Amino acid sequence: MEPDLERAVAALQDPTRRGILLAFYRDPGPRTVDEVSVAAGVHRTVAFGHLERLRALGYLSAGSRRGLRGKPARLYSLVAGPLELTHPPRRYRLLAALFEESLARLGGRGRESAHEAGRAFGAARGQSGTGKQDVVTALRQLQELGGEYEVRGEKITARDCVFLEACRDGVACDLHAGSLEGVLNGSGVEARVLALGRENGGCSYRLEVRT
Repeated sequence: MEPDLERAVAALQDPTRRGILLAFYRDPGPRTVDEVSVAAGVHRTVAFGHLERLRALGYLSAGSRRGLRGKPARLYSLVAGPLELTHPPRRYRLLAALFEESLARLGGRGRESAHEAGRAFGAARGQSGTGKQDVVTALRQLQELGGEYEVRGEKITARDCVFLEACRDGVACDLHAGSLEGVLNGSGVEARVLALGRENGGCSYRLEVRT
């Protein structure tokens, strides 16, 4: 098998190890062996074995929590990019990055084009036929793509940006903002969404709801 595919299979073939790794992808924050063992419902020795295996495969890194009394706790954090299982290998991330670079060279016109494309995509997904929805409910229609959205006042934060690995020059952020805007408008929420960039561990967007 291809090295990347073999590595992914090794990480995912055990159900417990797969669950531990996927939990890190849902929340990449650092955690201890004890925290992982509780979440996975296994003995800490079993959890430690799986964590060390994932570290050896390059998915996790290990450090220590400092500033606490007693022995420093070992902390594991996600360091790998998204899981990809394709054979023969397909370089979709590279393709996306090249497309973004092409649009970025067009300046404002390219970014607006990305926003418009995203808006059309989102609007098609937001046409649920259930009448006007609130912002939170409308955004759930994009969660099947893998995104997780938090709405606080006039700000939307994508905790798990589905375009993160392809985003270099910010064009992907404009496309994402358009998608959010489109799904809201398609669900009966008249709004404008503008990209703010990376903030506090997520991609942020300004929400302007028209009343």
